[in-house]
Amino acid sequence: LNLEFNGKYDFMYLPIDFKNKCNVGYCFINFREPAVCELFIKKFHGVDVRKCLPGLNSKKIVEVTPARVQGLTENVRRLKNSPVMNQLQDHPEWMPLLFGKDGDEEPFPTPDTPLPPIKARGRNREGGKSDGA
Repeated sequence: LNLEFNGKYDFMYLPIDFKNKCNVGYCFINFREPAVCELFIKKFHGVDVRKCLPGLNSKKIVEVTPARVQGLTENVRRLKNSPVMNQLQDHPEWMPLLFGKDGDEEPFPTPDTPLPPIKARGRNREGGKSDGA
């Protein structure tokens, strides 16, 4: 990414599956200019993953799609105040990344207020049986 796009994006986040401690298979990148985003799409959309991520043994094809949340300000605002930050703060290597115009990493802002805990997903997340006993 940095070979051709260094300094042309200001935000990147690779969501992590906290239980399995691995990425979930997609990431978010915010480009500074729409024209650069279009170049990125032309370069990577529809490409065999093994061509752009050497060493990864996957038969998947890259798909570049617009995110629901757009722009640096909105991406940072939503993440920094999200309960997911409780998990991310304990693992700096999982934190979203911000970059200056020179491509140098900048610190991610801290939440505006204390964060609520992450809500468990699905049924019976405590591990016990819910048989009514």
